[in-house]
Amino acid sequence: MFSEWLTGLAPVHRAESPAEREAIYRFRYDVYVAELGKAMPHADHERRTVRDPEDEQENG
Repeated sequence: MFSEWLTGLAPVHRAESPAEREAIYRFRYDVYVAELGKAMPHADHERRTVRDPEDEQENG
């Protein structure tokens, strides 16, 4: 039953390119700041992005 649910999910991959990472930062802004109205400490309101200090760390 779990495997049936798992196979229905969209595939994911690690954001490798700068363009992919920028898209994630913009998506975070759209969701957390624009839609939910959250005060995000790392939000860049001019560029409409949210970056986290851990984004650039090597996670393996």
